[in-house]
Amino acid sequence: MGASTLSEPIEIRVDPMVNQAPLVEWLEPSGETSLWLGQTLRMQIRAQDPDGVITRARFLVNGAFLGEGIENSQEWDWTPGEIGRYALSAMVEDDSGASSTTPSRWVTVVARPPEFGLEILEPKDRAVVCRGQSTRVELSLEGDPPEGVVVHLYAGDRLVALRSAAPYVFDWAPDSVGDFLLRAVAFREDGTEVSSSPVRIGVSSTCFQVGLLPTAVPVVEKELIQDLLFEMGVGMHWLPSELEDPAALDGMDMILAMEDAEVGVPHEMLGWLEYLYFDRQLPVYLLGNHLLSATSGLTSEERQRWEHLVHLQGQGVEGVHQQVVLEERGFFQSFLQGRFGQVSPFVVSGEMDQASATSNAEAIVRLDETDLMVRYPAGGMVEAAQPRWVSQNFPL
Repeated sequence: MGASTLSEPIEIRVDPMVNQAPLVEWLEPSGETSLWLGQTLRMQIRAQDPDGVITRARFLVNGAFLGEGIENSQEWDWTPGEIGRYALSAMVEDDSGASSTTPSRWVTVVARPPEFGLEILEPKDRAVVCRGQSTRVELSLEGDPPEGVVVHLYAGDRLVALRSAAPYVFDWAPDSVGDFLLRAVAFREDGTEVSSSPVRIGVSSTCFQVGLLPTAVPVVEKELIQDLLFEMGVGMHWLPSELEDPAALDGMDMILAMEDAEVGVPHEMLGWLEYLYFDRQLPVYLLGNHLLSATSGLTSEERQRWEHLVHLQGQGVEGVHQQVVLEERGFFQSFLQGRFGQVSPFVVSGEMDQASATSNAEAIVRLDETDLMVRYPAGGMVEAAQPRWVSQNFPL
């Protein structure tokens, strides 16, 4: 039997694996930055663990806990409440308890720039201007705008002018007819946009301007009349109850005087109409619901003046020669559409073999059951087989 030898025991020691710390870096902010007071800053990091998983991401301001990412989120939104200089940092932990912290990112929080606003003073909303002619656009800056703020004027999406100093007045010469939205835009020092309320402007090739003389209880809402005129490319200007500046009537091509729904023709309107018609020699049209205007609110002397002023259109029924009153004739629509577009007729009370247009008015007749419209100028005679639908325009 051979000999054997036993060696000394060998001890083998296995040390546990050393846990590696997680890796973390900044994504936002990427460096030192500044922030307006009340502005929100997105803090975002990128973290990973070589030998495990990231279990926590904590965000700090000046070393104080700010918040913790939810469900392993590696970002946090911070909105500072005071001006000052702040050190931002983030700390992450892995599933073995090891942690790492980012270098600090410095943020300076400063007060916001003063607020200011923009308003277009002229032209007014739904004004109508002339194609090719220079139109004055006047702006107002309200609040505390910074010196040298640049204001941009847009017509639709088109930049038409800009100014960087007061007074903020522009000359706009539109080269095409249509409907435009004027708006002014400026920018605060923090980059936020300041925009005026848009002003709707019509550009017309005719430049027809109408002055509207309203009453306390108008027979039709004046905004509706303005909308109708605007759609036809006609500008409307509301006249004051008392004319302080006669120059306000300069440029007016015509006056629409609106009756009062309760009293018809009030005292104030009579004086206005006499001035407009005789002194300014402007064409004047009366807007009312009936052929004959109510004058019960006028004195006897005022009614004589009224009768001297107005010229009303009469309708004769053949063989009877009586006056036919056209109730609820919707005169303003008849007038506007008859002058500038498609006629809106109304029903004549009673059957008529003929209708006449006096020297002071015109008649527009639709023949019986057809859609044929016949227009008779002032002083003409309607000769048609029983016209049933009549639209009239009654100038003063």
